[in-house]
Amino acid sequence: MVRAAKPASASGELTFPDAAAIDDRARKDVITAVKGGIVDGCQRPTSGGCPTFRPQGHVTRAEAVVAERRK
Repeated sequence: MVRAAKPASASGELTFPDAAAIDDRARKDVITAVKGGIVDGCQRPTSGGCPTFRPQGHVTRAEAVVAERRK
C-alpha cells in the first residue's frame, strides 16, 4: 500500500514499543507510512495507552479502509 501511494521516502526511528519486532525489510516502508500519516499505530488496552504497531498481527478490514483513505 505504501509503495502504491508513492509518498516521499522518509527516514528516522520508530517509537512504537514493539518496533524491534518489525522486519528489517519492512522497516523503511513502515517509517514512510508513519511519517506520511498512512498508519499511526494501534491503541490497545494492554499497551498502557501507547500505540503499538503489531508487526506480527493481522490488519482488520476497517484498519485497511482507514489506511487506504489516508493515502
